[in-house]
Amino acid sequence: IIKSQAEEIGLNPELFLRVAECESGLNENAVNKTSNAAGIFQFLSSTFSGVEKELGRDLDVFNPVHNAEAAAYLMNKDGTKHWQESFYCWKDFI
Repeated sequence: IIKSQAEEIGLNPELFLRVAECESGLNENAVNKTSNAAGIFQFLSSTFSGVEKELGRDLDVFNPVHNAEAAAYLMNKDGTKHWQESFYCWKDFI
C-alpha cells in the first residue's frame, strides 16, 4: 500500500515507507499520547482535515490506504517538512 502510493505519484518509495516506519512502526491504529497525531504517518487532526478539504473528500485517518494517500499528497506538495520530528530516523533515505 505505502510503496504503491509513493510510486503512483513519483515519490521515493523507500523514503516514503521509512517515514511511516519511523512515525508509527507501521501501526495503522497508532496515536501519539502527547500530540494525538494518528495513523501510519501520524497526522495531526488539523493537517488531516486540511488534506481532506484539498482533496475534496472525506478520509479516515486510521485507514492505511487513506492515510498513505494523504501523506503522499502532502509529501508531493510540501516535501518532508510535516515529518521533521522523525528526521533522525529516516534521513539516510533521502
